[in-house]
Amino acid sequence: MTTYAIVDIETTGTNPKEDRIFQFGCVFVENGEIVGRFATMIHPGRSISPQIQHLTHTTNKDVRHSPYFEDVAPTIYELLSGTVFVAHNIHFDYRFLNAELERCGCERLQLKGIDTVELAQILFPTEISFRLSDLSESLGLAHERPHQADSDAEVTAQLFIALEQRLASLPLCTIKELSRLSKTLSMQTGEFIAKYVQYSKLPNQFPELIEIEKIALQKQHLALFDYTLQESNYPKSKQAKQKWVKGKLEYRASQQSLMNAIYKHYTEETPPKDLIIESETGSGKTIGYLFPASFVATPDQPLIISTASILLQHQLLQQDIPKVNDVVPQHLRAIIMKGKSHYLDLERFAQSLKEPTPVKQVQLFQMMLLVWLTETKTGDLDELNLLSINHPYFESISHRGVEHLQPENPFYEVDFLRFLYAQAKQSNVWITNHSFLAYESQREVPLLPETPYLLIDEAHHLPDALEKTATKQVNTAQLLHTIQAIDQNNWLKKWAETDVLDTEVVYAVDLYEQLLAQLSESIEDLNTSFYADNRFIVDEFILTKEFRDTLSATKERMIQKLMQTLEDCLVIQQRIMQSTANNKSLYLAHELEEIERIRALFQLISQAADVFQQWFYQWQPTVVHRLSVRSRSKTLSYELIDFEASKVRQTVWYKRVKRIVYLGATMTVPGDKKYLARKLGILDAQIKVMPVAFDYQTQGALFVLSSPEEETGKVVSITEAIRSILMNYKESVLVLFTSHQQLQEVYQALHFELLQNGREIFAQGIGGSRQKLLKKFTQSKSAVLFGADSFWEGLDLPADQLKLLVVTKLPFENPKRPLVSARYHYLTKVGQNPFKQESLPKAMIKLRQGFGRLIRSSTDRGMMIVLDERMDQAKYASKIKRAFPPELVIKSGNLRELKQALADFFNHEKK
Repeated sequence: MTTYAIVDIETTGTNPKEDRIFQFGCVFVENGEIVGRFATMIHPGRSISPQIQHLTHTTNKDVRHSPYFEDVAPTIYELLSGTVFVAHNIHFDYRFLNAELERCGCERLQLKGIDTVELAQILFPTEISFRLSDLSESLGLAHERPHQADSDAEVTAQLFIALEQRLASLPLCTIKELSRLSKTLSMQTGEFIAKYVQYSKLPNQFPELIEIEKIALQKQHLALFDYTLQESNYPKSKQAKQKWVKGKLEYRASQQSLMNAIYKHYTEETPPKDLIIESETGSGKTIGYLFPASFVATPDQPLIISTASILLQHQLLQQDIPKVNDVVPQHLRAIIMKGKSHYLDLERFAQSLKEPTPVKQVQLFQMMLLVWLTETKTGDLDELNLLSINHPYFESISHRGVEHLQPENPFYEVDFLRFLYAQAKQSNVWITNHSFLAYESQREVPLLPETPYLLIDEAHHLPDALEKTATKQVNTAQLLHTIQAIDQNNWLKKWAETDVLDTEVVYAVDLYEQLLAQLSESIEDLNTSFYADNRFIVDEFILTKEFRDTLSATKERMIQKLMQTLEDCLVIQQRIMQSTANNKSLYLAHELEEIERIRALFQLISQAADVFQQWFYQWQPTVVHRLSVRSRSKTLSYELIDFEASKVRQTVWYKRVKRIVYLGATMTVPGDKKYLARKLGILDAQIKVMPVAFDYQTQGALFVLSSPEEETGKVVSITEAIRSILMNYKESVLVLFTSHQQLQEVYQALHFELLQNGREIFAQGIGGSRQKLLKKFTQSKSAVLFGADSFWEGLDLPADQLKLLVVTKLPFENPKRPLVSARYHYLTKVGQNPFKQESLPKAMIKLRQGFGRLIRSSTDRGMMIVLDERMDQAKYASKIKRAFPPELVIKSGNLRELKQALADFFNHEKK
């Protein structure tokens, strides 16, 4: 019988030569059950740092009377002898423990070992995080004292048992493939997987699975749309709606007007095509548009919903639509429509398994995917929650479109993208995002259907999405990497040795490789030349025609050489593709795959030629030529940004829909009701503002901190103000910055000080992803979160989680940034006031979005503090205050008065 010893240690640091163990925990597992435990505190013989004390909740006093490691080393060695060593990140625990045993005169452990991190990545592939605390929470494992050895060992043992159970539940073909790929896993983790081959079942013993080419997959079931036989008319009155809701949905008065406005717009022939609706955060917008949609949308005429993010797409599908379906007669059946590269191409994945790779990371990805395929019904790679989804391996197995599939391939009938399109025909709601919608204009064949109904949620993001998608660019780092990979792997030359190619094409491929080397050299020379010019040593540079005409003769020759090389490449590409087209019927499947790879390369070179041609030689009044500089790698990105790309009437999708609703909390700006309409080019759009849903006079407060003008926005004054606020308010606080650099400087000034007082700062760009930071923040009652950019909006925190928001500086764009300056110059040329019609409205919208984080229901209360006196003293102060609800009480004063305002507002709440 195998005994597994699940071990965890806590140490004074990460260096075994200098640091020491001060906690040891071990749990023994046999036959899937815990059979014993051992734990002890250890005197490390040195001080435990404040950071480690805070992390482990262990003080120097706690270990003062504990035994030294020399005293317990023989016991630990004896306990572990004959076991299989298991740890979460085994390389750290096993290496550190052996170093300590050796230091104390004991023999090194010679045990087999298993790493639960790697096992969890393989067997639980859709987890967001593989940290022990995150896994334990996700799997429902009790973890009462994180970062204490006995508790960590206990929960790792529970995790190990769960991993054993998951492994035992997989079909035989999956286990065999995992075993084949597991040779590079840590220590004996691969052996542990291999032993389950004898226990696994055949796929036909799993009614939900099928096996194709040694890969187990979920069976696909295409359900037809279920039309209701019940006649139902849309309930226009409040009373009629409440009968439908039947207490199953929280019905808000503000939703009444929203529902009726949307239903009227979609069903009447007379209104204009475009309707802009402003409905404040927390007013129930999503239910407000889904409810009327259920009375009009059909599979033949579906409602297309475009959201600002993929996260919101899944929230709609998994949370909001099921709620609405509980009360409406005609259910909404929805699909999420993403770009084809989001989906796994089973043909390409199966082919990758047949091509051995020595790269451990790729093998780990393959094992994760094999397990995931026994779970997924969509093939959507986003389900994997991988930060490394842009890894070249995923580019090689992601979908390129159904037109690239081979009907004779065994995976054709179960292809994920084909199944998605089949589901779409049986759905009355299509959910996508702004980027997908914007990209519709660049597709040869539109993917979205012609329909009467389009709703754009969080529509204030649409102009940026349209501009970003329309931006043309050459990222020279990526282009040079692609060319370098061709040279290193020699795959183009290998393809040229295919028997069906004639001598002329073989010669053309050889010449093309020479041209690619020349192209790489030309780009590097040009980059170096630009980088050596002091005028370009900035994050971004805007090239004007006037400046272009002043470039040196040396740079001009480099540009001409680059353009000539690209032109030669295009000629050779055409010759090669013509030959492959003539001989297409002679190629085998894997050779056709190589041709698609070559086609993608040729397309990349063609796009580069097009961008460089426009960037250096063509000038349009609406297009900016930007050079983005990456100083570390000395590479440049050549970009063409069209300031008129946000005009929706020039898009393909606009012409294919009959009625459009643009919805959001910040659709208008006080004093400029048509701000968004102007950016979108729909000045004739109808604009409606829904009634205010909350009592801001009692639910909210705004305080502007007065400070000497020369101190406003400086790190020292911001740090002092935040320190004072945190001393007087002990619950969670969100602090919003306009500068990442300033955020980090304030963090460095306050982090250690707060940590010593038992309070932690979570900071964007320092403590993990946005999702992880928010998770940590919501789990703490007194945490401080520093955020910028995306943290200004889209935070849906629990009602009692956030009651105080601090804004360090008014969120104006930096007018000295070249692109911002170029935009303002363009607006001036077309007769607009850049400050009044761009800068000020953007800042007002950001402030409203920030304030919207506080009050999202009728019971929420929250206070915003602005550490920028300009909000009180600047000429535009009265205008910017109009960004907030008129009922909101706005006060200003010094730090002493701020402390009193905090006490008054939150003491009133307690009463």
